[in-house]
Amino acid sequence: MNDEQLFLQQILEAGPSDPLPRLVFADWLDERGDLRGELIRIHCELAEMPQDADELTDQEFEHREQLMMRGDALQREFESRWLDPVKPSINHYRFNRG
Repeated sequence: MNDEQLFLQQILEAGPSDPLPRLVFADWLDERGDLRGELIRIHCELAEMPQDADELTDQEFEHREQLMMRGDALQREFESRWLDPVKPSINHYRFNRG
C-alpha cells in the first residue's frame, strides 16, 4: 500500500465527520504541489460553515462565495485528471470534503 492509499484508508476509518485526517492528507498533497490539497481544505472549511446565508455575516457570506467559486474552478479544471485513476471502478461520484 502506498502513502496515498494509507491516507485514504485513514480518512475512511475516521468517517465523514472528522476533518483531521483529510487536512493531514491535504498538507501532504500541498507539499507535493497537488491542488487536491487545496480542494480538500476548501470543502472542509465549507462543511463547517452554516449553510443558511441568514446565519452568516456579510464578510462570512462573501468568504463562503469565494471558497465555492475557487472549489468549482478547481473541479472544472482538474476533475477529469483526478478521476482518471478510479473511473473504471465507479459508476457515480460526488466530491464531498475533497
